[in-house]
Amino acid sequence: MKRYLVLFIANLIGLYLISFGLDFTFTNLYKVVLFIFFISIFNAILWPLITKIYMPILVWTFGIGSLILNGGIFAFFGPYFGLNITGWGIILAPLTIALITIILSTILSLEDDGAYYQAVLREAQRKRKGHIKDYPGLIIVEIDGLAYDVLCEAVDRGIMPTVKSMIDSKTHTLKKWETDLSSQTGASQAGILHGNNEDITSFRWIEKENDNQVMQCSGVTKVKILEERISDGNGLLVENGASRSNLFSGDTDNVIFTFSKITDLKKLYNGAWFSIFSNPSDFARIVVLVIGDMIHEIYSQLKHKIL
Repeated sequence: MKRYLVLFIANLIGLYLISFGLDFTFTNLYKVVLFIFFISIFNAILWPLITKIYMPILVWTFGIGSLILNGGIFAFFGPYFGLNITGWGIILAPLTIALITIILSTILSLEDDGAYYQAVLREAQRKRKGHIKDYPGLIIVEIDGLAYDVLCEAVDRGIMPTVKSMIDSKTHTLKKWETDLSSQTGASQAGILHGNNEDITSFRWIEKENDNQVMQCSGVTKVKILEERISDGNGLLVENGASRSNLFSGDTDNVIFTFSKITDLKKLYNGAWFSIFSNPSDFARIVVLVIGDMIHEIYSQLKHKIL
């Protein structure tokens, strides 16, 4: 109930804020409240169906279509409630509402991630009913450039409370691991996901035997060639695995933003996207959080330069 109240207030404040100097106007606050109730009911009933129909467009536009569709619904039904949304207001309406929701959730200590994970869990249970595994899985999360000593310091200082709780509860153990050469992302991922990083000598190198061609662990065409060289078709993820935002696929076709297969449009469309787009506010929230992380990174960089 608390979350729904926060969402309602966020919608109200968000619509009010974008009415200042943007392509959005309203004539009656009471009608705005009715509009928010109507949109909430509309999204709860019809948005999942709309998402399934327009999923390819949402994916191939990398989520921008979700913002336009969400704002388009506002613009279409708004005039019936005395609201007029045009131009940039169509994009800014869902983004502003997502921003206010995040701010209110932070102030009220509301676990905003919980609703997203519950939706993912419900979708997984619905699809995999009767096919639940009786053995544990494995999740690998890569953090570029995070040294062991830096990680230990972050845990001790309380910057990574979840990792600290996992270690303190004895369910997980933090261990130091020595990489081989080269220790950069390309060679590491190749070794982990395919068990083979032969001839990946650095991030970028010149192959004399290949007419002095420059090979590198980036670029969709180069990474695709590298995977063809190192893969034997039996990678770590070949059986019910999934690859997200990686260089290599581990021989799974369940990929999202995986460089080695990103040029294959058939693999770009993945049913897992439904977990993101099944809620109209999820993608807007992701965009706001990404912008927030970018601002934080820029601030940190400037702070270190000054100091």
